[in-house]
Amino acid sequence: MVLPKLISIDTSVLGDIAKDYYSRNRKRSEKAHQVISHLNSKGYIPLLSFHHIKEILQYKDDEVVFNRWSLIKKFPTVAWICSSRDENVLGSIVDLHELEIKLLLENKNDHLERFTNLVKSKYIKYSSGLEFIDHFESLYCQIRDLGMIDIQRGKEIESLTHVRSKNVDNTKLSDLFDSRLRTPEETRAFMRQFQSNLVESLIQVGDKKLSDPQSVAESFVDEVLVEGEQLYSSKQPLYESFVKLAGVRLDQVTPKTTVGELGYLGVYNQKVRQLLYSLGIPEEREVELVPNEQISWVIWKHMDKAMKSDKRASGSNMEDRHMGILALFSDIFTADRRVHEYFRRLSKSESSIYAQMGKVVKLSKYSDLEAICS
Repeated sequence: MVLPKLISIDTSVLGDIAKDYYSRNRKRSEKAHQVISHLNSKGYIPLLSFHHIKEILQYKDDEVVFNRWSLIKKFPTVAWICSSRDENVLGSIVDLHELEIKLLLENKNDHLERFTNLVKSKYIKYSSGLEFIDHFESLYCQIRDLGMIDIQRGKEIESLTHVRSKNVDNTKLSDLFDSRLRTPEETRAFMRQFQSNLVESLIQVGDKKLSDPQSVAESFVDEVLVEGEQLYSSKQPLYESFVKLAGVRLDQVTPKTTVGELGYLGVYNQKVRQLLYSLGIPEEREVELVPNEQISWVIWKHMDKAMKSDKRASGSNMEDRHMGILALFSDIFTADRRVHEYFRRLSKSESSIYAQMGKVVKLSKYSDLEAICS
């Protein structure tokens, strides 16, 4: 008896299979057919999520999108993460993080095991590939047609967050004790020079397909100037004002906390507060939650830090960060060379989490799936 096994296939590899599967080149088509037949015969079931579908929908070429959707039909069974609120809706990392928060607020004991077991037993649904397409294709193609998949925005965010100064990130908050604010005039002059430097940095290390670095830099600087005005109206010490402006509680930091870590705490708090609001849980209970206890956050943060060490930003990083958690629920998780390296580092820094993951394998070409899934 062949036991079903879940496999998360890198979306670019899935795209290569679809391209060859429907190719007019006989040899390519036969090879792709052979790989799909092999996966099916060995009992491997693709694990999908909202993030996989979002990456399919990002392509402007309708034929590419159609072929990738159609390939899913070739699997007799597919698995997919469902929403924590409605099992008929595709789920994402947001749903998994929401579930995790509920579990932690109830009981923190054996959290990793309870979390993974609950997702596998209740939040992974199964259907035929054809049923999956019949259920989801129309809705998500409408979302695409309405322009709700903003690929350029993802490139902007990834590019801006990739342009970071290690010196600034490593600065300790204690430095603020002896610092003073520039005058508004000095700040504006400084930020306009910074804007010019930012444009150059976006060109050099931002996403290669970022359409308008000048406009992106200008909008970013304008937002920073508006938010920074709050520091001038605050009557609190600069240290306290700076921490609160980042959306962080004073009890979450010490003078030894770095600016880089403050930034991550700000992102974490924003995520958690949004999830608590959606769950109808009082925001005050966020003090019961610790960032390092949340697997969803630990993996996301690890991936983000690793990606920032790359030479250039990539708009695809956003979905790669989100999909990393799926390795916890897959028997095999395929990744390209870059993402595979991120997981190797995770195995060193978060060994207990990595130990619960399926086999993470580096996959450069889809024909290797036959050997991997033997």
